[in-house]
Amino acid sequence: MISNTWRMPFSRFCRLNLIPVTCRTAFRKKYHNLFKLVHMKNLLSGFAISPFVLISMTGCENDPETLLTDGLWDFKNITTDSNDEDIIALVTLMKAALTDGYLEFNSDNTYLMDAPLLAEAVSGTWSLIGDDQLVLESNLGPSTANIETLSKTELKYIETYVDAEMNPYSVTTKWTRD
Repeated sequence: MISNTWRMPFSRFCRLNLIPVTCRTAFRKKYHNLFKLVHMKNLLSGFAISPFVLISMTGCENDPETLLTDGLWDFKNITTDSNDEDIIALVTLMKAALTDGYLEFNSDNTYLMDAPLLAEAVSGTWSLIGDDQLVLESNLGPSTANIETLSKTELKYIETYVDAEMNPYSVTTKWTRD
């Protein structure tokens, strides 16, 4: 049994080896369950908090605004489902003009699209409607696109138009990022 004459913290005496081994053993036996309980409680509270921390840290990575503004997007491809030769020619011309181009979304809701063959960079503002619609406004006019894919490495959106004969067609644009 431990004497009441010890007034200094027990851990200090153990480090200095001032308490005989028999006293330390008795102390360990007496308070072993208490130490186990405190240790388990700390361990369990750590496990209980861990999922919340992980969810809160990864939640922002899937946020559409964060995904859009997390670096430069490199132009990959542009296609159309139209059979109209004029529209196909315009999309082909746009594909050639955007080759080696990039698109940058800024956190202040501005964007910049540039490519070597563009006469001047296209800039404007962007916004999201929900998680699946992207609105780009520039001096060329507004454009609303349905986001088909948005991840850390790929942005793919579809814009729907109407041709001269009032037939709808869509244009799909794909951007990638390393």
